[in-house]
This record gives sequence, C-alpha cells and structure tokens, in this order.
Amino acid sequence: QAEVVKDGQRANLDLQKKSQEALLEALAESESTTNKQDQDKALLSSRIVQIEQQLAQQIEDSVDQARKDAEDRSTTSEQMIAKLQMKQSEMEGISTELDQERT
Repeated sequence: QAEVVKDGQRANLDLQKKSQEALLEALAESESTTNKQDQDKALLSSRIVQIEQQLAQQIEDSVDQARKDAEDRSTTSEQMIAKLQMKQSEMEGISTELDQERT
C-alpha cells in the first residue's frame, strides 16, 4: 500500500514537473513573440520617421524649386520689360527722326 502511495506521488510530481515545463515553454514563447513584436514596432517607428523626413525634404525641395522658378520668371519679365523699353526708345527716336525729316 505504501508503494502505491509513492507511485501516486511520483506520478503527481511528474505531472506537476511536466506542467511547469509546459508553462515555462509557453512563457518563453510568449516573451519571444513579445520581443519580436517590440522589434517590429521599433522598425515601423524608424521607417515612419524616415518617411516623414523624406517627405519633409521633398516638400522643402519643391518649395525651393517653386521659389527659384518664380525668381527666374521675375528676372525674365524684368529683362523683357527692359528690352521693350529699349525698343520703345528706339521707336520714339525713329519717330522723332521721321518727324524732323518731314519738316
């Protein structure tokens, strides 16, 4: 009878040991999954920051290009106005000469 009790206790201890091992294994797997998720979150956060920086740079470049284009157009307009004023002066000079020749 004592032998049967000892066998029962051993079986119970083995069962407890296997149960603890299974729990430890599940805990380790859960920690591994959590670590992986944390790594994934960190990678995503890093990627988001990188994309935000790229977008900010692209916006800054676009604004700079638009400003440069506007300055170029302004310069071109000023040059055209200067040319037209020179032509106008020439025409006025020619008109004055023609008027003088007529008289």
